[in-house]
Amino acid sequence: MAFLITGTLFLLTAGSKKSAKRGEGREMITRIACGALHGVDAFRVDLEVDFSRAGLPAFTMVGLAEGAVRESRDRVFTALRNGNLRLPPARITVNLAPADRKKGGSSYDLPLAVGLLAASGALPLESSEGYFLAGELSLTGEVKRIAGALPLAILARDQGAKGILVPMDNVREAAVVEGVKVYGVESLGQAVAFFAGQLELTPESPPWPGADPAIPVLISRTSKARNMPNALWRSRPPAAITSCFSGLPAAARPCWPNACRQCCPP
Repeated sequence: MAFLITGTLFLLTAGSKKSAKRGEGREMITRIACGALHGVDAFRVDLEVDFSRAGLPAFTMVGLAEGAVRESRDRVFTALRNGNLRLPPARITVNLAPADRKKGGSSYDLPLAVGLLAASGALPLESSEGYFLAGELSLTGEVKRIAGALPLAILARDQGAKGILVPMDNVREAAVVEGVKVYGVESLGQAVAFFAGQLELTPESPPWPGADPAIPVLISRTSKARNMPNALWRSRPPAAITSCFSGLPAAARPCWPNACRQCCPP
């Protein structure tokens, strides 16, 4: 299997004997770490992919996935096809755990694509272990900006992750958090090449010196607002929140409520 990244041809080792044995009548399950937003926080979501060659081809997603998440199927399969990354026919079941909490947004596209490739044998199952992934995919495989890169990076750090892959447009926002390696990717092909061991990515440096000390202050000032009704939080953010944001660069703000962005111009 081959794919192109800015004119360079990379080959996946999906045709090896080990990979071939995986797909012959056996169920392969892989787990990709990602996250979901809940107010100003993020909680861990394990995206599990069951890839079975037995039975008729089908795709099922469970785990309280909302509209944009369910639509990721079409974006992901089209991006894989346009990137010359074709999956064999299979019965695919995707579970977003914990299954009792709602998940929304488009940040599950990238982890779903990587999970499908790993479960099918195109990528080593252990290649993505310890990494958090987040990113929306265009139909051409471009990784597009998401909401919530900052709290997702905080979550990855608190979970002891090796690193987190985010869209290039979010990399400076996520790099505010020290203690976790933040990698920016521009395309699905770059992420695949990284996990295949055929491309090295350089972690992003903090966007300005001494960035991380502001994060604990920001979190502590928002702690009293976490129990506020969502409508009230969006319409009338506490003064402590807006004053805290006013001292941060614009790169640190995109993931927070619209009201705060309106009160805190760049």
